[in-house]
Amino acid sequence: AWQGTLSDDLVAGRALAALGRVEFEPGAMVAARVDYDWPALLEFVRRQFTIGRFYAPRWWAAGSLFACLHQGVFWIGLALAPWAARGTWLAAATGAAAGLYGLQVLRSGLRQDAARRFWPEHALEQRAARRFDFVLAPLAGLLAAWGFASALAGSTISWRGWRYRLHPGGTITV
Repeated sequence: AWQGTLSDDLVAGRALAALGRVEFEPGAMVAARVDYDWPALLEFVRRQFTIGRFYAPRWWAAGSLFACLHQGVFWIGLALAPWAARGTWLAAATGAAAGLYGLQVLRSGLRQDAARRFWPEHALEQRAARRFDFVLAPLAGLLAAWGFASALAGSTISWRGWRYRLHPGGTITV
């Protein structure tokens, strides 16, 4: 299944899904330290979203649609907040933005609870991630929307000094 491909986990997921049911195994999760400057972060995000576009195109398309819809509703609703008292639809837009932010905070809390449960030894290191999750999650959403959009621009990625061209179905040319 991996012959001529790039992504081991997405190829494995695709092959296992073809055999039947795939289940999540929490014990297989690993803690990974993330320490990027902005150019490296943008390159990582673009690479991941481009890989997803070629290896899981339906999931990528659905994710792209929902991420862009989420970001549009959130930021437009936030921009209209100063005028929310002037009309019902303005209040609804602001309420939608507030609701989406609440869902982000809830999701962040669930993610942080899972991290504390699986990696209690990293509790101190996770404080910055926790603050980011609760306060700056909308900016992470913008980064994800940018990742989806940037993945549309071309089919080549760079990874550890190598350049790869991805082809439909996930085959590659180095």
